Amino acid sequence: MGRKIHVEENEKGNEIPPFFVESQMPCTWKEYVNNVLLDSNYVSRAAILGNDGKSWATSTGFYVSPAELREIIPAFVDSTKIRNEGICLNNKRYTCTRMDSTIMVGREIATGFGCVIFKCKTCLIVGVYEDGVHPGGCYNMISKVGDYLKDQGY
Repeated sequence: MGRKIHVEENEKGNEIPPFFVESQMPCTWKEYVNNVLLDSNYVSRAAILGNDGKSWATSTGFYVSPAELREIIPAFVDSTKIRNEGICLNNKRYTCTRMDSTIMVGREIATGFGCVIFKCKTCLIVGVYEDGVHPGGCYNMISKVGDYLKDQGY
C-alpha cells in the first residue's frame, strides 16, 4: 500500500515525522498538502485554509466553500450548530463525532469516510479520509501537522 515513512525522535523521545526534519521542510502550502498530507497515505484529500476564509492550498478536486468555512470556524467556540447539523466539506455532510476547541472530527454514516479539522492560530488544517484509509492515521497526521504549525506561530 504506499511507501513506509521512517520516523525520527527528538531529544525528548517524541516522534518527528520526516517532513519536520529541517532539510526536508516544505516551502509552500501546496507542498504541505501534497508532499506531507497526501503522500502520507493517511489523508485522501486535504486543504489548508486561513481563518480569514481564504484558501492557502487544497488538493486537486477538493473545495471548501466560503459558506462551509463560515460554519466551521465559529463552531470551535460554540459547537451547537455543527453537532446538530453536521460538518459540511466539499458539499458532503459529516456527522460530528468529536469536538473541542482545537479539533473537529466527522464521519459520513453511509460510507464510513470521515474528516478531521485542526484549528491553528491563523489557519485550519483539513483532512478527509476515504476508501481504504485508516481514520486514526488521518487523525494523527492532521494533529501532528496542526501541532507543528501552531508551534511555528500559525
